Amino acid sequence: MAPALSAQSVGEAFVNMYYQVLQDSPERLHRCYRDNSTLGRPEASGSLSNTTTINGIKAKIQSHNYGDYKFEIKSVDAQESLEGAVKVIVIGYLTGKDNILKIFIQSFLLAPFDNGYFVRNDMFRYIESNINHHEQDHAPKTQVIENVAVLENYLSEQADVTQEKSPAKNIFEFCDVPSDWEEHPGGDAALIDATDIEVETVRVRDHVGYYTCDDNGNRTWYPDCVEKPVEGCKFVSIDQAYSFYVAYGKKGGFDIRKGGQYQAAGGKETTIKYFYCSREGLPVKGKSVDKNSNDDISEEGESSNGSIKFGEFKNKQKRRKASFRCGCLAKLILKKVGNVYEVTKLEEGHNHPLVAEKDMIFMKNSRNMGYTKQHFLYQVSNANFGPAIGFRLMKQLYGGFDRVGVTKSDCKNNKKKISVFIGDRDAQMAVEKLINRKLHSPGFYVNYYKGWF
Repeated sequence: MAPALSAQSVGEAFVNMYYQVLQDSPERLHRCYRDNSTLGRPEASGSLSNTTTINGIKAKIQSHNYGDYKFEIKSVDAQESLEGAVKVIVIGYLTGKDNILKIFIQSFLLAPFDNGYFVRNDMFRYIESNINHHEQDHAPKTQVIENVAVLENYLSEQADVTQEKSPAKNIFEFCDVPSDWEEHPGGDAALIDATDIEVETVRVRDHVGYYTCDDNGNRTWYPDCVEKPVEGCKFVSIDQAYSFYVAYGKKGGFDIRKGGQYQAAGGKETTIKYFYCSREGLPVKGKSVDKNSNDDISEEGESSNGSIKFGEFKNKQKRRKASFRCGCLAKLILKKVGNVYEVTKLEEGHNHPLVAEKDMIFMKNSRNMGYTKQHFLYQVSNANFGPAIGFRLMKQLYGGFDRVGVTKSDCKNNKKKISVFIGDRDAQMAVEKLINRKLHSPGFYVNYYKGWF
């Protein structure tokens, strides 16, 4: 059994992570908080302004432009609090582009959360007047400067004592949490357990949302998006609502699937419409897919006995199809009220992890084989190049694989759909095109005959 971590070790590990993210990636720092967290920052008047909810805290942090500052931590003190919480006090320096040094004190209350911690309370205050580094050597020896010098000596002594007491300052190395955040810019703050070093970290580093955990250990993931549908919002049409929900899913890390609908008796207009997460429902045991169907994964070809024509099949071949459905309950329900459609129910929680930000280009809703790409692949095929080469050419034209908007499999599927559509009518289509030109152009003549060569 590994030794339990002290409150001081937890506080130091958290502070190392917190201020590194605050300086390098402040737009991600809000993921250390939850909706019930409270963040306090001083206003111009001197009063402390409190902010709650993740979205509010995110906006508040971004408004201060912490990425333009440099932080130097002089002391970190931590104590155990009620119900396993940890109280952390930080004193340090903050220097901006104007080279003005400010001494600050910041207080954190780290509350336990699913084998780790989140920031329950956060208060920040400046405790000294501003000092300009260029003017410090020539400034008069006022009482403020003397107090700063005394404070520097005191903090330096405290830092030395702290280092002697806790030689393993970076305890992330014991928790499978990378301490170099520059190599992992797309992640959340990882907070460690205070009772055991070898624990699962509480983080959603590779995803764009956050999760909560109930008493039974079941996790529910929520997208971290500012623009999202809410109950009561209205849309002009079902297509508009679907487009908005798809855009929300792209940012949130999940795909959307259209569900059923309800029409009033004797009416033709849809009164209730359902949209689901693509992982809604459960896989059907023993379900197979026709390999010869015209879908994105079909296989078209001649039968094994060669007795039938291309495109005709004597025996349907079945293949196994992997299913990613896991019973996700995330959904959006529209109901027609007057001439608009209103969101009557919205389930935001997912029972599966959300898609990583670096993998969002592979989501179905993020891939679009539009007319321009289809026409380009058609032109490439006329030059006797396959869809794989066409995909690489589009990569050069768009400036990268992540900017193409489709995958190589999408290009192959597009070629396959064209082949399935043509089938064994490739020669007949050419004849019909020439005859059609003959009908509309009196000076054009064509004749053909059928036979075997």
